[in-house]
Amino acid sequence: MASGIIKPRHWRGAISAAQAMVIQVRIRTLHTISVVHWRRPDDGWFKLNTDGSSRGNPGESSYGAIVRDHSGQVVVARQGVLGEGSNIRAELMAILRGLELCVDRQLFPIWLESDSLVALRIIRSSGISWEFREEILRIRRLVRQYGVRCTHIYREGNAAADFLANQAYQVEGERVMEGQEIDGLLLGICRMDRVGLPYIRSSCKPG
Repeated sequence: MASGIIKPRHWRGAISAAQAMVIQVRIRTLHTISVVHWRRPDDGWFKLNTDGSSRGNPGESSYGAIVRDHSGQVVVARQGVLGEGSNIRAELMAILRGLELCVDRQLFPIWLESDSLVALRIIRSSGISWEFREEILRIRRLVRQYGVRCTHIYREGNAAADFLANQAYQVEGERVMEGQEIDGLLLGICRMDRVGLPYIRSSCKPG
């Protein structure tokens, strides 16, 4: 009699079937639809929206900044290319260039709004990144000196600054615009913001 354990035939069949089986797992995804509004600042305040862009991260980068008053009217806008850099540096430079624009034009008090949570956290934190040390110190000094209010907005509600940052790749150096220079698609975006038309934000995450 042979030694060892003898497996019944139905066991062997079950094992073969299990080995041949392909298990498919479906990950359920939850889609969320929300409404985003650009909000006007309070009477007497100026709202600064900024955005930075980097094609490649790092790659060619640019920024856009736009200032509007309590009625939603555009006061001044600024855009420019920054050379090669990361997304975070572009976002920080957009904030810095925007704040400097407000200071130059004496536009106070300032409500700064950015769609970069990372940049806002860097500004608010007590630590400092040596890679962006100069930009961070200059921003923090302006925020303290002029009592700047800093908040986050989803990208959908930051359409005007986003448009300026992306359009800046067509500009050599930097450009400041005001009055009748604000036209075309940018003017249309600002008009929609002024009357309170909503932006639709769609996001998804595993359920």
